[in-house]
Amino acid sequence: MKWSVIIYSRNDNYGGDLNTRATFCFNTMLAAFDEVVYVDWNSPEGKPPLTDDLDIKVNPERLKVIVITPAKAKELMGDHYETSPPCCEVLSRNIGLRHATGDIIVSSSNDLVCPPREQLEELLKELGPGDMITLKRSHTPKEEVLKYFEETGSYLGARDALLANHPSDPMDDYCGMSNIHSINKEILERVLPQYQFSAICIFSGCGDFQIAHRDTWFGIRGFEEFQYKRNFMDTQVQLKIIMAGGTVKGRNMPPIYHISHGMDKSHVENDLNLTLFSQNPENWGFLGMKFYS
Repeated sequence: MKWSVIIYSRNDNYGGDLNTRATFCFNTMLAAFDEVVYVDWNSPEGKPPLTDDLDIKVNPERLKVIVITPAKAKELMGDHYETSPPCCEVLSRNIGLRHATGDIIVSSSNDLVCPPREQLEELLKELGPGDMITLKRSHTPKEEVLKYFEETGSYLGARDALLANHPSDPMDDYCGMSNIHSINKEILERVLPQYQFSAICIFSGCGDFQIAHRDTWFGIRGFEEFQYKRNFMDTQVQLKIIMAGGTVKGRNMPPIYHISHGMDKSHVENDLNLTLFSQNPENWGFLGMKFYS
């Protein structure tokens, strides 16, 4: 069974020292996945795609890069371009979904240390048709990752040392994470309205590693393209899974490690206005459109 992962970003040093964080991410992702689909959205003029500036040592032939230039981003977003964050998550992810060829597709982030493939494959035992598994991230300082890299001399060596020395703690409350649970439509109907968002989300950062079968992603038409801004699009995806009859399962194993960075607090957020079913058109993800890669 073929596994693909979708990562989006832009070459703008978001959060500080992005190249270092992303280098660990891409090398560990390329070790674990058959295909890494990277969508470079709206990198500043004169800057190459982020991946061109990374030290990629592991399976570079598995990397598929799709470049959305500033001019193309303006064309795709229209009037929303000027009022949205410079990197549009939902459109990037949907373009990635349309270009991914895996049977299993993971929507992920650009600064995670990914566990080995054999650990990920254990999740297939509980990933039913129409379901989604979201992995809880644990926080690790960049200095820790660099220390293990210096000790082992390789990106995968640093990954293995991190996994060995920092096992995921199910009670870790980084970013307000709750206990791990699963949620489906039947359970959601029994949750008081004021707690339903938290139940759907499962834990903060639920969009860092969302796993589903290809047919499941396409059945819900990916991410909602009206959510041009920041936040809540990952919870929205999980709500669509639930309303389509699936179960969203939050898990803390295998652990994924988010490398620490600064925050841009100036971004504009989406309204907390979720839809039960997809509003995307049939050509969501710009089906049929050719992009530079």
